[in-house]
Amino acid sequence: MSHLYDSAHPQPAGYRDVDVRPLATERPPGLRLVDVREPSELEGVLGHIEGVSPAPLATVREAVAPWPRDTEVLLICRSGARSAKAAAQLVELGFTRVMNLRGGMLAWNTEELPVVRLRSGEPPTLTDVRDTLRDRLQEALPRESSRAEPGAVMDARQAMPPPRLEAPPRESSRAEPGTVLDTLLATPPPRLEAPPREPSRAEPGAVMDARQATPPPRLEAPPREPSRTEPGTVLDTLLATPPLRQETPPREPSRAELTAALDALQASPPSGLVDPASFERALRELRDLLAVARPGGTSR
Repeated sequence: MSHLYDSAHPQPAGYRDVDVRPLATERPPGLRLVDVREPSELEGVLGHIEGVSPAPLATVREAVAPWPRDTEVLLICRSGARSAKAAAQLVELGFTRVMNLRGGMLAWNTEELPVVRLRSGEPPTLTDVRDTLRDRLQEALPRESSRAEPGAVMDARQAMPPPRLEAPPRESSRAEPGTVLDTLLATPPPRLEAPPREPSRAEPGAVMDARQATPPPRLEAPPREPSRTEPGTVLDTLLATPPLRQETPPREPSRAELTAALDALQASPPSGLVDPASFERALRELRDLLAVARPGGTSR
């Protein structure tokens, strides 16, 4: 028997979870890999691991029925959810060394591990995923909303504008998806025409006189950072028309930032979607693209 099963994480249902790296490092002889996705998924963007036995979830009981009950079996799917159900079924059938691949093919691709993929060509960049996300949002919203000014999208979905805060904004965190999207797509701040001059070594009185003669301008409070409760910020940022001229292109987003954006849209989809079910499928496809995407782009 293998160390892979012995070192895996036990689950209440009787099977064990295996992370992708240990499986890639140690694939013991006799281990049965069973992919419970549909056949079309094995040929899709995420591909499949070499040597798997395809057995869709609905047929997995029949597929493994002839095997000895002490066979080491590792179940695989897209995210680890369907394979966990299959693993529990095998435990019910009497199998004693059942494993589930935690994170599934999404995690396997994210770690850039070997994949059998029928589709050829270069993988998308993280910038491609961001731009595709913007396109899918525009397609999902009504035409009159998608063509409107970004502020109009905000007005259509939030009747009350965000309040003005007198205090300066706090530093943003990764827990604020609106802030993440602002960072991904925000226009770089304008350059200052001239930096403030350094004070001279003049008489102290002269310095004080100069400062008191012209009081410093009153600064307007900067806008506050968006929070998770402001879906309009997400839409405004993604649907905003980029400026005609930019001295430097927007930086490429990180995988963590794009994941946070997808999580936010999944948890709180925009109101007024033309086809909510289609938008849900689009988010699923974007997660697949993100799993196979690699750094290497700036702006399309």
